[in-house]
Amino acid sequence: MAEPSGTRIYSVPEAARLLGISERAVRKRITTGALDAEREGNGPWQVRLGAEGAVPAGTEGGTDRNHGTARSEPIEAAYSTGDAPTVALVPIAAVADQLQGFAERLAELAQRNEALALEVGTLRERDATKTETIADLRRQLAEAQSAPPAAPQPLSATPPPSATTDTPDAPGGAGGFWARVRRAFAGE
Repeated sequence: MAEPSGTRIYSVPEAARLLGISERAVRKRITTGALDAEREGNGPWQVRLGAEGAVPAGTEGGTDRNHGTARSEPIEAAYSTGDAPTVALVPIAAVADQLQGFAERLAELAQRNEALALEVGTLRERDATKTETIADLRRQLAEAQSAPPAAPQPLSATPPPSATTDTPDAPGGAGGFWARVRRAFAGE
């Protein structure tokens, strides 16, 4: 739809595609007044874009917020989407802001990647240690299973000879306490 003085009206998705930003960013710019848009009742927003394009996100009143210098007109770059024959003018400041955001996100992801690489290295070391321990335990089990079993000791009803033998050098003399008890009952 064409408007007088070279402006055209676009829907929010179309404006987002032409400006190279998300629909959410278009709505935010509408809310802040950075984009000229109208809405009838609860209907969809109609965004007006002229040949000059929209006011760059980093400028207010013709002053560049990042550099503090007054500019008579925004610096713009031609931008064309591959699927649409139209060409939109995108402010370089908007593209620079978007690239700065991408660079910051990339730096965050690089740090996270490095931390994860260290964690993976630690986990691999633990895994190797546990694998060695398991292999050692399996080897010991195989050795224990292949060794002949020890012959069981027969159980006897009589106590070992050391328990019944009177030893004169035991504490209490003459064979110890139980030897004295036995002798006392035997009448010795």
